[in-house]
Amino acid sequence: YVDLSEKVIRVVPINGEIKDSKTGLSCYDILLQNGIKSTVEFLNEYYDIKINKYALLTETGYKSFFRTMGDLTLKVPEKVEYDTADMFLELSRGENTLTPDKTQKYMKYLCETKTGYDRAKANANIIVAAFQNYCTLERFSSADGIFSVIINYCESDISIVDFTEAKDELEYLMPKSSKEQMKVFISDNIKGETVGESENEEG
Repeated sequence: YVDLSEKVIRVVPINGEIKDSKTGLSCYDILLQNGIKSTVEFLNEYYDIKINKYALLTETGYKSFFRTMGDLTLKVPEKVEYDTADMFLELSRGENTLTPDKTQKYMKYLCETKTGYDRAKANANIIVAAFQNYCTLERFSSADGIFSVIINYCESDISIVDFTEAKDELEYLMPKSSKEQMKVFISDNIKGETVGESENEEG
């Protein structure tokens, strides 16, 4: 949710376990069985909103996205020591600089250890950090090239024409100096009426 008047982006975690009253399918099930378009239709009806555009990243897409964009500085709320047959991850509590591969592992860890809204909120923190790390005036100068690359990693209805038409608004949202960060917050309200905690806050 973008509020141009306040120059704020709100990232809203969606509990994947909410269910369609007609079919009994959860949001996760709808996505897996019927795809992103059906999921968007369900969310529009469930929350009585209108999602204008969407972009879906698969696990492979996430890897490619972060490898394109680079390392990510992220505040991790608790120490992570996770060792399974197919993944090892160790992170300290507090600020961590994650390589693209480690970012993808951390997202996988969250999906394997959390459920419902808690999982969605934890992953939303990574999205907030990605906005704050990657959305800079320096990067914006080559935004067309970056968009042309990363859009190929998504299933999306956002075209290069859509992106071009939105560039003035995107530039308006960009921090104006290297000491600033884009204003991105997690919000519990799907309609964007209240702002929740930011990635830089504890709790």
